[in-house]
Amino acid sequence: MARSARTTQLRERSATCPERLAWNRDQLALIGTASDAAVARKLGVGPSSVMTKRKRLGIPPAGQSNSEKKYRFTKRQLALLGKLPDAEVARRMNVSLDAVIWRRRSMGIDNVKLSRRKRQWGKQELRQIGRMPDATLARQLGVTRRLVALKRAELGLPNYRTTVVRKTSRE
Repeated sequence: MARSARTTQLRERSATCPERLAWNRDQLALIGTASDAAVARKLGVGPSSVMTKRKRLGIPPAGQSNSEKKYRFTKRQLALLGKLPDAEVARRMNVSLDAVIWRRRSMGIDNVKLSRRKRQWGKQELRQIGRMPDATLARQLGVTRRLVALKRAELGLPNYRTTVVRKTSRE
């Protein structure tokens, strides 16, 4: 069926529909006093009919708006963001995990996993980087091989294997 034919059919059915409500003052007075669904049940019509009429009349919906429903964080609660896991903060504050995540991100605070303190490398540990395989040093220090490799790259030191191969090929 073509779009214009379908539109015409819907208009005709809408105009002749026996359920179509002719709004009176009492019915109009109900709009905005309760949810659109509750008003629709009282009037025996669909919620979309009530919503459409409410919007046409410029009547705000009943109840709190979404912006009023947002959880207000105290300074003490905001201080927990990024210091504890989001799930723990949500549990302590009795709010949804999504609310905590959204608030933390909107403030530009990293997740607790990302914001942990960087490892402080001792002078002796730094001297050992590049003098043995990263995996061996990582086991000795109790850290991951990746952490050792990243620190070695940060210091601009070559891989141990590359250094050993160069020395043996020169001899």
